[in-house]
Amino acid sequence: EMLDLDVESTASVQELHRAAQAMHGRGPHLKLVFCGQVLSPTSTLAESGVEAGALITLVAIPQPLYVLTASDDRTAKLWNIKNGTCIQTLQEAGQCRSAAFSGDGTSVLTASRCAAKLWSIENGLCIQTFAGHGDQVTSATFSGDGTSVLTSSLDSTAKLWSIESGACIQTFVHERGVVLAALSGDSGSVLTASLDNTARVWSIESGACVHTFAGHEGPINSAAFSGDGASVLTASHDSTAKVWSIESGECVQTFAGHRWVVLCAAFSGDGTSVLTASKDETTKLWSIESGACIQTFAGHGGAVRSAAFSADGTSVLTASSDNSAKLWIIESGACIQTFAGHTRAVTSAAFSVGGV
Repeated sequence: EMLDLDVESTASVQELHRAAQAMHGRGPHLKLVFCGQVLSPTSTLAESGVEAGALITLVAIPQPLYVLTASDDRTAKLWNIKNGTCIQTLQEAGQCRSAAFSGDGTSVLTASRCAAKLWSIENGLCIQTFAGHGDQVTSATFSGDGTSVLTSSLDSTAKLWSIESGACIQTFVHERGVVLAALSGDSGSVLTASLDNTARVWSIESGACVHTFAGHEGPINSAAFSGDGASVLTASHDSTAKVWSIESGECVQTFAGHRWVVLCAAFSGDGTSVLTASKDETTKLWSIESGACIQTFAGHGGAVRSAAFSADGTSVLTASSDNSAKLWIIESGACIQTFAGHTRAVTSAAFSVGGV
């Protein structure tokens, strides 16, 4: 399918995206790809090197079919997103602090006690265990190429592991517990959030810290790379979230409006907004440009432990200490699905990848 769009080179990528979405019709989320790179919505076409007559690829991302949750009840659960029913339960040895889908949607990664585990979704069996931390593992995530796993722990370290062998490849050390660790888009860097009030970027190759972000007045509970890899987003006990420039190390935006600890923060796929989850039982959507709150999602009866955007940017998934996860529509702020079945706090919730 070819779309012929007439736009000026001074137009933003976001304007082109809106025009393509309007012509393509409502449906799957579209990403604009030029010369193998996803175009940043905050750039103009000229800044992105797009000239008249250029061929831009439209990548359609289908709606997710499943939701994955982790809970302090020692389980991770797979849910049907349409009817909210549980279709698979994975039993952990201790409190399950995070759960993530693999890129191909065939396996799940969980964090619990002093180890992370890889599970087959098809049969619910553990395929691999990543053991070596000296305290509670707080998060676990896959690398983009699916060959390695990154974990964080209250033992003050983050570790990179080989999926094939289960061996630790690299260790990154903070002064206090590490609450979350994330990989950059090119899997060349690691970002950590720590109880020592800092977030840090590390070189995977050398294991050395290359950037430190200090400015929060309390422990940092989560950290995320922006899609273009130029910024970092942090959430803190000081009731704020902040966006930082990786190049300068300076804070470029602060989101203040929660009444209590901010436990999680996430970038939107188009890089224009931020989602925050708080102990004040709400989730908030913010404009990165203005720092203003755009929408508030209220309805949980306990602290909101995690929040995530859907790939198409139209909905939000939250996990709460009220033992449930909820699906919300961004435009209206309404809750359209509740995933209830855990017997203790839900610590994380994730969408399946694409149509998987």
